[in-house]
Amino acid sequence: MEYSGLLLSALGAGLAWGGYLKKAKYRKLQKSGIKIQGIVESLHHELGTGGPGLYYPMISYSVGDKLITKRYFLGSNPSMYRTGESVPIIYNPDDVNEYVVDNKKNSIVMDYMIWIGGILILAGLAYWLFGEYQHPINL
Repeated sequence: MEYSGLLLSALGAGLAWGGYLKKAKYRKLQKSGIKIQGIVESLHHELGTGGPGLYYPMISYSVGDKLITKRYFLGSNPSMYRTGESVPIIYNPDDVNEYVVDNKKNSIVMDYMIWIGGILILAGLAYWLFGEYQHPINL
């Protein structure tokens, strides 16, 4: 029995679940977080396995007299941000190290993660169920 379809579905489930968790965190911080401006200090490049890799922004923001600089979880290639760019931040007042960039681009990427994950789940299940099927009429 071929299990590559199930593997594809599992990959899709992981992608959709990750997107859902990030979107839920984003919505929670939109309701209860504190909005401020942050600065993209630098872009951290991480190589992928066989690909060009992704650029992750290192974002700094001030909470009181404390300056926090953290790598953002969402990377892209090409980068969605430029060094020195000002970005809107929402941080958790109970844990100032927890933050999200508050813009439409991030929200769209999280939605895409959920949708693409769902499509991979369906495609994997379809391949697992029907991928080996041979049509009885050869044309």
